[in-house]
Amino acid sequence: MGLNLALLTGATSSAAGLMSFLPTMLLFAVLLYFMIYRPQKKRQQNAQNLLNSLAVGDKVQTIGGFIGEVLVMEDDEFVILSEETKLRIKKNAVAIRVNPVTETVTENAPVVDDEDDDFKIDDFEI
Repeated sequence: MGLNLALLTGATSSAAGLMSFLPTMLLFAVLLYFMIYRPQKKRQQNAQNLLNSLAVGDKVQTIGGFIGEVLVMEDDEFVILSEETKLRIKKNAVAIRVNPVTETVTENAPVVDDEDDDFKIDDFEI
């Protein structure tokens, strides 16, 4: 009888240890979700939106650093013109759109002059 009582008290103490450890594990899981999974999902969504919004004539930069204008769009490939060279790249190799998206200016929106006369990319030769 004493042995059964000892086994029961051991089982309850391990269950109590598990119950005190469970909130810590839940907190850790919530932190992982908000610090890793959610931002990664947001970056993937932004990249997918960029790829879906690209059109022929847009200037893009690849993950390798090539900058060119989109000439041909296929299912999973683009043909871009960089200087006088045509490159065939995979759709996922596009990192950013170089030319800004044109936005309509509303009446209440302030007009911002972003042009800096001191520095222009055309001033440099490659």
